[in-house]
Amino acid sequence: MYLYTLLKDRASINILKILYDNETADKKYTMLYPDMKSRLHASESTSTLPNLVQAGLISTEKTEKGSIVLSITKKGKQFVEHFDRLVEVMSGKKEEQKAYQVQYGLTPMEQRILVLCMKMKSESGGAVPLKMLTQEAYPYKEPASKTGAVSRYAKRLEELNLLTKFKKNNRTFLDITESGERVIKEQFMNIATPNT
Repeated sequence: MYLYTLLKDRASINILKILYDNETADKKYTMLYPDMKSRLHASESTSTLPNLVQAGLISTEKTEKGSIVLSITKKGKQFVEHFDRLVEVMSGKKEEQKAYQVQYGLTPMEQRILVLCMKMKSESGGAVPLKMLTQEAYPYKEPASKTGAVSRYAKRLEELNLLTKFKKNNRTFLDITESGERVIKEQFMNIATPNT
């Protein structure tokens, strides 16, 4: 699919923006198709939704009652963020300079766990089980012997609002926060994750 196809279809861009705002501002990760359509201020064609799905920008699912549920993908969120930057460039807005940048003073292992968590989440699309993170952080050690250490590192990262930790079905999961992703992009992108 060509980018031009998406950009010339105003409804496609509006649908992406509605789903993006629904997730980022309202913290709602899905939206029923009729709800989205009521907020849409552009007429959509029969190919609008299929084009967005084919491009990997949204996903759709039918409920048992036959309703269509929409959600924006990670790729769709990136598309909207880049599109918004292009709009700012075209309107002549200058990018705001950050007045400061928080330095967290993380240890190399804390940095590694944070980077691994982000990498594993991007590969799996969801929260990372503590046991799997431990295996990645210490590939040559018995996971049971290092789970406590990884859990302590994760607790500190959670206190800094870089990770969240939760239990589900007697398993512990870790998820990277928006702050954690921002810290990695701004401060640790060049850090290698050597095997220890």
